[in-house]
Formats: sequence, structure tokens, C-alpha cells
Amino acid sequence: MKIEYEVHGGTPYLVLYIKKEILLFNSKRCVVTEDCPFCGGNHVHGYGVGHRLPHCDLCAGCGCISAEDGTMLSRHDGYILKFKENEKFTANKI
Repeated sequence: MKIEYEVHGGTPYLVLYIKKEILLFNSKRCVVTEDCPFCGGNHVHGYGVGHRLPHCDLCAGCGCISAEDGTMLSRHDGYILKFKENEKFTANKI
């Protein structure tokens, strides 16, 4: 898995891509992430892109990971949610 990141305000943040969009039973629009490099799981967040606090189980995975260029990324800092370019989703109700 290639680890991508963006630097904002001098802090490097993991870029975590959105895998799909869902509608919860209460019709709240949400997104599900691809596998998280920090914990290996998928996370559900409110709809939209941008900085998010991590939803990782604190007992799972690791607190820091290294990008290919050696930049250290911390789970504590959260991550940036993004859609992949040219990818659109149709929400599935669950």
C-alpha cells in the first residue's frame, strides 16, 4: 500500500481515500475509507473531505507510520479524507 500525505501548517497528515459512500438508516450521508495504514481497518465518517480525527482503535495497529520518503505520520494528528480523482459514488442505504 502506497502511503500518501499532505503537509498543512508544517504538520504532515496521512491521506486516506474514500472507498464508498453510504446512507445510514437515519438517512445520514457518510463515507467509508479504504484500509487505514495505522490500524488496518475501515472507518466511517460524515460526508465530505478534509481533516478528520482518527477513528482507529487505540489498541490496534501502530501510532506512527513512515512514508516512502521517510516522513513520519502520526495517528494522533488525524488524516485527510479525499475522493480519488474522477471517482463518484452513489450512496447505498444500510
